[in-house]
Amino acid sequence: RASKIIHRKDEATITYRNAFFDFYGVPVIWVPYFQMADPTVKRKSGFLIPTYTNDSQLGSTVTVPYYFALSDNYDFTFAPTYTEKAGTLLQGQWRHQLANGAYNLNLYGVFNPQGDPATPAGEDFRGSLDSLGKFALDPYFALGWNVQADTDDTFRRFYNIDNKFKTDRVSQVYVEGLHDRNYFSTRLYNTGGLELYDTPVSEAWVLPVVDYDYIVNQPIMGGELSFNSNLTSLTSHGAPDSTRLTSEVNWRRQMIDGIGQVYTPFAQLRGDVYDVSNFTDPSNNLPSNGTTALGNAVAGIDYRYPFVATTGTITHVLEPIGQIIARPNSIGNQQAIPNEDANSLVFDDTLLFDIDKFSGYDRIETGTRANVGAQYTAQFYSGAYARAVFGESYQLAGTNEFALSAPGSGLDTDRSDYVSGLYIQATTNLSVSGQTRFDQASWEIRRTDLGTTAQYGPAQLRMDYADVKNAPGLGQGNTQQEIYTIGSLALTDTWSLIGNARFDLELSRWVQDGVGVQYQNDCFTLGVTYLETNVKDLDIQPDTTFMVNFSLKDLGSYSFKTNAFGLAGDLPY
Repeated sequence: RASKIIHRKDEATITYRNAFFDFYGVPVIWVPYFQMADPTVKRKSGFLIPTYTNDSQLGSTVTVPYYFALSDNYDFTFAPTYTEKAGTLLQGQWRHQLANGAYNLNLYGVFNPQGDPATPAGEDFRGSLDSLGKFALDPYFALGWNVQADTDDTFRRFYNIDNKFKTDRVSQVYVEGLHDRNYFSTRLYNTGGLELYDTPVSEAWVLPVVDYDYIVNQPIMGGELSFNSNLTSLTSHGAPDSTRLTSEVNWRRQMIDGIGQVYTPFAQLRGDVYDVSNFTDPSNNLPSNGTTALGNAVAGIDYRYPFVATTGTITHVLEPIGQIIARPNSIGNQQAIPNEDANSLVFDDTLLFDIDKFSGYDRIETGTRANVGAQYTAQFYSGAYARAVFGESYQLAGTNEFALSAPGSGLDTDRSDYVSGLYIQATTNLSVSGQTRFDQASWEIRRTDLGTTAQYGPAQLRMDYADVKNAPGLGQGNTQQEIYTIGSLALTDTWSLIGNARFDLELSRWVQDGVGVQYQNDCFTLGVTYLETNVKDLDIQPDTTFMVNFSLKDLGSYSFKTNAFGLAGDLPY
């Protein structure tokens, strides 16, 4: 409200003199002069809403953005941020929309006010730039990129540009296309680790990764025939350099007999050619360089026999599943080539019936293996359902490559660990999932992942729990047990509470916790949040943050989500 309001239609402005911003009828802010664009204006140069933050690391910070509406298809926002303890952070965002795509460029920079070269950057200046873009080359192919460059590993996390829990930096440039049954992509990657204990090996270049997939239009011997190829060339500091070309031919056919038994025979031929340098074979400690060729042939069959019954309003499906896969007992010494893309193996029910359970191309299953299990599904007429999976894998003959390349994975013994999964969608507002791996000899729980999402009236909650036992062979040296939750509670139509917490059960300490209150009506949104983060990495120390966000909805473009999962993006986690 104001003592005088002037609307100049020819200038598309509304001017307020002696203006007050009221909260529940109580004036909280007074300005002698205030001007805004009228509702007919979509974009106009001017100051945007400033933000205020106070935390123990930066002190009080104030950001005052200025928006430059330079043209209908490009603009620039300059947002200097004054920090009490760490200088003035200059930020700029350039956005450009063209006929066949769009891109943006974000720039950040700060000069150390004390001129101390002992910052993680090693210089007085710290900064970063990142860019995201995508352009259509024709109706089927697109060129895109997502790149980032920093002066040091902690700059973006120290100034709260990125989440403090971010552990790596990945930049890529790519061309990809999809037409009919053809898919092609080529990508150039640069990766870097952001953690304190990362070694130079984490700084790597992948130039390039090329994938081509094709599915034959017509059935071949009654089944589907497909071709897959991959070319990867990787270089990293102080680590092996490798170039790999992989080609696969896959065939499968599903057959159902008169009593409902489902037979799916499948076959695969694969060839790999490696060129490796600067690599030492860990099995004998001898150099292993030069060109290596590997080949593999797979034949198998998947058998399922679903039993269906209906009781009242519930349809039950019990499905025993058996699978046998035959391969050569050995395809050569796979330890003589570096493992770059098959290190992230997590054996659970989703992998139980995969033909090859390794996560990448650099390791291949060998020998004859059987996968057995059962799946039960209860489907309710209301739309609710429950699904349970349980099974085990057996190495029947030949070399078990998991024993060499993935010790501790649960697949490294002739009898694998047991895996189970439970998935419940009780209503549209309640879902629960759980995955567990049990030791095949002692039934000790080796890994547990639980998650639930719930909404009841004005309350929303998401909770995740993970318990991972130590597995040094997979790079998991310590047992980890953690719980994370985020939720919101609508107190009234305008007031709501939000909160999140992340607790390390193994170390008995809070990793992060926060609580906030929000007010939202037809005119503005006010949010106040308190956040504690317990992260140590070079100049990043445990931190407490107090944030105030105030937004007037009629000033420019504005969007707001009130659910807990939308709010998760607004919190620094």
